[in-house]
Amino acid sequence: MKSLNPYNSDAEADMQLFASTLNERDKRRYAALEARKLGYGGIAYISRLLNISTKTIQVGIEELTKKSWFFDKSCGNYKLEL
Repeated sequence: MKSLNPYNSDAEADMQLFASTLNERDKRRYAALEARKLGYGGIAYISRLLNISTKTIQVGIEELTKKSWFFDKSCGNYKLEL
């Protein structure tokens, strides 16, 4: 069975470098976006590439699909309403 490998090694290195600059929340969301773009097998591929758990990526996907974001003036950030 052939594993999913949609990006060349340079793109993968760029993605890993970029992800290493993100905080935990942003890295989780970035991974979720990339995994969703790839479709089937994307979660496992991005999990291996960025060295984060599949569960973390699934949490990121849930966060992005809730669409309950609001701007918190007290800290100047967008937050997810739970």
